[in-house]
Amino acid sequence: MLAGKYGVSFSVVQSRAVLVDKLLEHASGFDDAYLLTLQYLESIGTAAVYDVPTILRRFNATISRSSVVGVRGESATRVELSPPPSRVDAGREDYRRTLSTSTVAERPNLNVPSPYPHRSNTNTTDYDATHTLDDAHEHGRSVSAAAAAHLSVRPPLLEDNSLRAFHTQLITLETALFQRCLELELTSQTVAQQEATNRQDAAALQERETAVKRSEELFNQRTKSQEVELMEQTTRLRSEQQHMEETRRRLSEQQRTVDAAQRDVAERESKVAAAMQILASREAAAASQLKLTEQERTLCQKLSAEVLKRETAVRSIEKTLAAAKTELVRLEDELNSRAKQLVDDEGATRRWATELEKKELTVQSIFEQLRHKGIHVSY
Repeated sequence: MLAGKYGVSFSVVQSRAVLVDKLLEHASGFDDAYLLTLQYLESIGTAAVYDVPTILRRFNATISRSSVVGVRGESATRVELSPPPSRVDAGREDYRRTLSTSTVAERPNLNVPSPYPHRSNTNTTDYDATHTLDDAHEHGRSVSAAAAAHLSVRPPLLEDNSLRAFHTQLITLETALFQRCLELELTSQTVAQQEATNRQDAAALQERETAVKRSEELFNQRTKSQEVELMEQTTRLRSEQQHMEETRRRLSEQQRTVDAAQRDVAERESKVAAAMQILASREAAAASQLKLTEQERTLCQKLSAEVLKRETAVRSIEKTLAAAKTELVRLEDELNSRAKQLVDDEGATRRWATELEKKELTVQSIFEQLRHKGIHVSY
């Protein structure tokens, strides 16, 4: 909007002096509009670089212009006004007379207190982002109210209703213009701060990503080294396990060999003991044989014969017992068969008794039926 009407490539980093020059160039056709513009700029600390003689020369050089630029709503329009030359001259003379004869206390007080007192009379393009846009709007409304009050007490120049309406509109639009400038600066400053914050966040995020990547690389390296160590330990454990299994097999074979040797030794010891007993018995027999007389030898023979006889009798008795056992088994088998037959006969007897009971019950039922019919039969 500013670039289209004022021919200014406006940005938040450009000096406000260019904007002030353009405003003085286009808005100084009437002293009230110029004065209010000047007072508004001074109230926000924008036109402090201009001294009074410079402002008067610019005003005197441009006061005869017959066209100004206004802005309405969202779109900009050009308003053409041609006030009478006498009115322009009267306005110029009235403004000069006011500046030359009146004191500072007698002049209209349009210096509405600025919401930014620490920025007054400074020439800077920075904007304090700590002040909100509501403060700028409130200040603009205060300036507009002061301007309206000033217009209402200036009858020499503002008797014409159309001129007063134009002044009011111009002041309102200029106030909106500066409010828009403040909004743009606030927005730009906020965007710049946000961009700085975003850059800081991006740098911090990049550092974090780098740290995470380093941590991942270290973790991967440690994991790989641990995997290699684990595989080596597994290989060593497997080899040790195989060695232990082989050792266990060798020990088991040696144990079996030792057990076999122990059994062999035990058998040999038993054989040696038996041989020693036989030898002792033979020695005893030899000694006894040497001591035996002929009678003892005869007695021994008799005893041997008697032993043979008894052995023969025992064998015959054993044969008799075997025959008796066979007969006893046969008798047991026969007894079992008879017992089975007895059980079968007992079952048949029970079945016959059951059938007999059933038949008796049937006969009784028949007799009962006959009795019910009046036939008395005894049985």
